[in-house]
Parts: sequence; C-alpha cells; structure tokens
Amino acid sequence: MRSALSFVNLMEALTLAGFRQRGVPMQRVRKALDYASRHTQVEHLLASERILTDGKELFWEFQQRWASEVHLVNISRGGQKAFPDAVMRYLREMEWGRDRFATRWWPGASPGEGAVVVDPRRAFGAPVIAGTGIRTEDVFSRFSAGESLEDLADDYGMTLAQIQAAVRLEVRLLEPERIAA
Repeated sequence: MRSALSFVNLMEALTLAGFRQRGVPMQRVRKALDYASRHTQVEHLLASERILTDGKELFWEFQQRWASEVHLVNISRGGQKAFPDAVMRYLREMEWGRDRFATRWWPGASPGEGAVVVDPRRAFGAPVIAGTGIRTEDVFSRFSAGESLEDLADDYGMTLAQIQAAVRLEVRLLEPERIAA
C-alpha cells in the first residue's frame, strides 16, 4: 500500500532523492533549504524548476527564463554566484508549467519522450503508460503473478518496450521498501 502524498509532495520527494542519488550531502541540502526559505518566497522549493544541482551543490535560478543570461546562486554556500554550465547538466524528468512548477513527471526520460508518465490529472496521479490510462501498478501486479511480458503486451495492445518500462518503474518504486525491510 502506498502512502498518500500530494503531487507537489511527490515531486519534492523525487527531487530530494535525485539530489541524494547525485551525491549532494544532506547537510548541504539543509543549508540550501534554510538559505532559500530566508531569501525566497517559494512555498515548495524542491518542486520548483529553479532549483538545480551539479551533484555537489544546490543552485537557485533567480533570473526569469526569458532573460538572455542565466543567473544562478549557490544556495548551499549562502548565496554565492555560480556559473551555470556545470549546473545545466542536471537531468530533468519533470515537465514544467507556466507557473514554473512541475506538472508531470517522465521517469527516466525527457519530458514527452518516456513510455511512462505521472500526471496528477490521469489515474489520480498513479504512473501510467504514456498515452493510455493503463496504470503501471496493474501491469506489474499481473507480471508478479507470473504472466509473461509478451502476454501482457498482447493483452494491453502495447509494445514489449512499454510493458518493460512499466515493470521497471514499479521495481524502481519498490526499492526503498526493500531497503527499509
């Protein structure tokens, strides 16, 4: 059974997990969030497109996107100015809305290019195979019960790659539960 989180909470958790996976120490995350809470008025900072990492530090984009130059500050180090080249390598899986907050998550892919999407407007925010309402959890449940990937692809009218992507995502989502057990 999965815990109930809002979509924004999920995006914040995913962003934090992504920072940790890229090697950003939790102490730097805490310092960055403390600095940002004092110097920005963003309620859900970790769900914002303006927070970036290079795998060591956290940065905040404080200039509007339409400006010709990107201005970043290192919020892990008390607001030092930073150069964006290294920061811009940050792998993005989020699709951003006009308000610059995450609207959809494309696990393991660039927005619009993945086989699986998490959209709060579809399937109550459960991961689905892109372009369908087929929840990855349903595919995984049948796979876990012993059905073959090929049979699932036939039953759902999907490609083998789509079914594999659904199963991979569910395995990825279950990993923290295995570690905790």
